[in-house]
Formats: sequence, C-alpha cells, structure tokens
Amino acid sequence: MPLRSTASYRGTVVDHARNREFVYESKEERGFIYLSLASSLVDDYLDQPPPVEYLDENGRLAMHTFDAFVDLVDGTRAAVDVKPKSNVVKSGILQVQRLIQQQHGKTVADVYLVWTEDHIHPDDVADAKLLLRARRLLCEKADAVVAGLADSLHGWCRLRDLVAVRSIIIDHALDTLALGPGNVLFGRDVGTRRLHSVHTAAQEFSVHPKRLRKALERTGLASQGPVRLRGHRVVVDPAQVATLAMQLKATMNMTAAQAYAVKALVDKGLITTVTVKNPVTGWMQPIVRKDELERYQREYVSLHALARERGEHFARVKKALVAAGVAPVGDPEELKQTLYRRSDLPYGSTR
Repeated sequence: MPLRSTASYRGTVVDHARNREFVYESKEERGFIYLSLASSLVDDYLDQPPPVEYLDENGRLAMHTFDAFVDLVDGTRAAVDVKPKSNVVKSGILQVQRLIQQQHGKTVADVYLVWTEDHIHPDDVADAKLLLRARRLLCEKADAVVAGLADSLHGWCRLRDLVAVRSIIIDHALDTLALGPGNVLFGRDVGTRRLHSVHTAAQEFSVHPKRLRKALERTGLASQGPVRLRGHRVVVDPAQVATLAMQLKATMNMTAAQAYAVKALVDKGLITTVTVKNPVTGWMQPIVRKDELERYQREYVSLHALARERGEHFARVKKALVAAGVAPVGDPEELKQTLYRRSDLPYGSTR
C-alpha cells in the first residue's frame, strides 16, 4: 500500500514460530524485522509500540512513535528507529532520541538506535529469510552437516552454493574413489558403490588381494581405466569385480576340495607320495608322481566319475551297484568321496 513517499509501502512479515504478524512501512523496516526475528540475540520484537511523550527543544509537549522495541536475550531493551540514510539528518531523529533518553532515561529503553540501509544489507536480509523458512522445517541432521561445512569456511558464501559444492565433491569422490556403503562423506552415507579397488573387493568377497589382482590383470579388467593397479586404487566397475570374485571363490573352493580328497586318499594309503625339493621355494614337499596317479585311476574310480563315464545319473549307478552287492572302498565320509575298485564293478569297467 503506497504511503506519502514513493519509497514507502506497508506490509507484514509473518513469524510462524511466534504465530505473529509484524507491520512495516518501508523497505528498510521490513529488512530490519527479518534480521531481528532471525537473530539469536533477539528474544522478542514489538512493532509499532505506543507513542512516547517528551518535551521538544522549545519545551512543547511532543509525541514520538518508535518503529520497534527489541528485547534482547540478555535483558536489554532497544528503542529503534529505521530511516533511509538520506532522511536521518533532516528528520531530526537523533535529537528526538536524545531528548527522550534525557527525559525518560531507561524507563523507555536501555539503548536508542537509528538503523539505515547501511546496517541492513540485502544479502543479510536474504539469509535471514532463508533461516526463518528453514526453521519451519527443522532437520537436526541436515543442520549438523551444514554447520560442519560452515566451520571450515574462510569468509562467507550462500548456503545453496555450499550445498551444491558438497554434492559436486561427493559425486567426484564416488567417480574416482573406492567408496561404498558404510563410508560417510560430509555427513552422508555414500550409499551405492560405483568403483572397487583390489583392497575393497578382496574384503567384500573374501578373496586374497594378490589372487584378485592377478585375475584382474589376466582378464584385462585392470587395464580399462587410467588409474594404475594398486591395492587401494580404483580398478573397475563393481559388477565386473563381483562376477570375477565369485568365479575365483568357486575355483578356490573346488581346488581346496580336491586337495582335501587327495590328502584323504594319501592318508588311507590308496595313493603313494614322494618327497622332493621345490625348485622355487627350496622347501621339501610331498608330491604324487604321474605314473602313481595313472595307476590310481586304473584301479579306482569315484561314483561321480563312473556316472560320467557311463553317461548315467550317479543315483542310478549307485542303485545298480548296491543291487549287485558292490561295496565302496573304505568309508565315504573319511575319503570325502564314494570310491570303488574297478575290478569289483559288474560291468568290468577298466581304464
């Protein structure tokens, strides 16, 4: 609503926290209201307070209405007039405040202030508006993140720019570093993994890092990116690493099972070993010679190997052997397999 001056207008600022409306009659006064309501130093704000009587310089009774009384959290009350800087001198407001202070002392206010556009910067007003709006949607976790970012700043910046930079940094980190669920960056769990390193993949899939590194080099996955292959450096897409790691685990499990079965055969005397010196390590170790392995394969056969030879399901082969009265060699639990002598088989299976 325009007033006498083209620079004056009337409106209200709504404070949702106090459930109140505050009236202003100029742009500067509106900015002052926003700054006061957003300030942690202000306890209460009284707009358009009752007029104060005083005697002017001619001794005549006069009335003055302050733009606001501001109560601070330390108990101080400030009587405030908000004026355009160009009107301060010609309005005589400084003389009016001086007379009121002399005649009333602290019964009206503890301090008397005149604020102009020099005290009410547009950026500060914008920040105050943002702060008041944010208080309506409180999120302690988000506030803590922003506070942590702000603590490391030198100078100032807009909150929206700070948050935008944070997102850019997080995206860049996820595109270049082996970060995944459980890793926290700028107060946020990074969530879905974008890249794996040898170290992180070895931990996640329980594969030895050296074995994984060699497999990555052998399959060519390690050479797809510009980053050199190091334990903690990024190597490849997580999906590709996952597939390779599971293949490695399956291979290792099979190798371990075969070694376990061979040990059982050696322990039962079905296979003979000899001790030789390892040409690489220099350590003495037992081995099974080729001719001994061939002898074993001529004399013995496992149930599954026999089923493959006959092209039948192992359950059907076992049922036929039981019906023919053919018993396995030793205890299948101890040998880690169901083993038969070929000479005992009713089909005369030989190799």
